[in-house]
Amino acid sequence: MDKSFFIGIAVGAVLIVVIGVGLYLLLANSGAPEKTTYTTFSDGNFSVLVPEWKGAKENQGGVAFEAKSGGRIAKVEKIEDEQTWKEYKAFKEMIANQTDSTEKVFEDLRMKMSYKTKVNGQEYTASKRFLNCDSKTFIATYFCAVGRCAEEEKDKILDSMFCKEESRSGAVVETSIGKNFGFNDAELVDFINSNPYFTGILKDFSLVNIVFESSAGNQEANAEISGGKITKLLNGLNKNAKVTVWLPLEETKAIVEKNAQGQTPGTLDLLAFAAKMRTDPPELKDKMIQKAMGG
Repeated sequence: MDKSFFIGIAVGAVLIVVIGVGLYLLLANSGAPEKTTYTTFSDGNFSVLVPEWKGAKENQGGVAFEAKSGGRIAKVEKIEDEQTWKEYKAFKEMIANQTDSTEKVFEDLRMKMSYKTKVNGQEYTASKRFLNCDSKTFIATYFCAVGRCAEEEKDKILDSMFCKEESRSGAVVETSIGKNFGFNDAELVDFINSNPYFTGILKDFSLVNIVFESSAGNQEANAEISGGKITKLLNGLNKNAKVTVWLPLEETKAIVEKNAQGQTPGTLDLLAFAAKMRTDPPELKDKMIQKAMGG
């Protein structure tokens, strides 16, 4: 048989393998989005992390920010007039009444919501979070085709929303923990900075991690301290902090509200607060209880 026949078969086999490998790599890569990097989008005192996807747009068509990539959309909307809880609830009700929406999950305390919907037969998941800042309402949305969603991307964007404030005591407050749970972060910082119970404990530290514990989800922050007073409160834990304090959210909220009404928390309030908190190192909790008892 002619040599060219065998050469032709060999070449054909090589081409089939090459094409097959190419198709496999193409299909494999199409299902795995590239690792996302982020940048900060700011508007006044409002800030949020947004993905650095190609073609991102800012302040166009009533949308503050929008970017698209591989079946995912990240968007930030800004509503200029002050929004109320009633308006938010009305929006929730509208979504709940959509016939093509399923698996609705609402996290009222954190102003978050998610639902599934269909567009042209394709199923999508939409996750939103609302935050009031500078008398405006900002809405961050992570919209993705089912099978193309990245939970880490969604959490990175939605959980990074915050409104910068400055407390009366001059501390810089860059967290939105209170806004998520119904109290004012700056008022909490002012209360701590004006209370000898807390300043007496914090005076030995320069950096403390704080975790607010709640059944609706924990919130993490870190505080820079000078002379027992908080000078800056930031989102997230700081790896350089040698002390971590876990605070019970409801008790924290009650103390802040009582202080805002001009009622100084008494010994029983502070004892109940200290009893439910946790610390690392553990002996710090004992010190706080002794301090509450006047020791």
